[in-house]
Amino acid sequence: MDLDVWAIVLLAVAGFVAGALNAAAGGGSLISFPALILVGYPSLTANVTNNVAVAPGYVTGATGYRRELRGQGDVSFRW
Repeated sequence: MDLDVWAIVLLAVAGFVAGALNAAAGGGSLISFPALILVGYPSLTANVTNNVAVAPGYVTGATGYRRELRGQGDVSFRW
């Protein structure tokens, strides 16, 4: 699939906005997934790409909030 310049710009902007939204409140996939569909990716490819792309954002967001998350390990893994 060949992407033109505007599709690349759209995906880059959507990626940055989705990453910032995920780090702050979550829900960045509401930006990035439709952008992938808009440029012509099939839904399965867009879904997998979106999940792989936002994973580093979750890690960096958790790293940024590590002070607030300290002591929550026992709470999050209770069954």
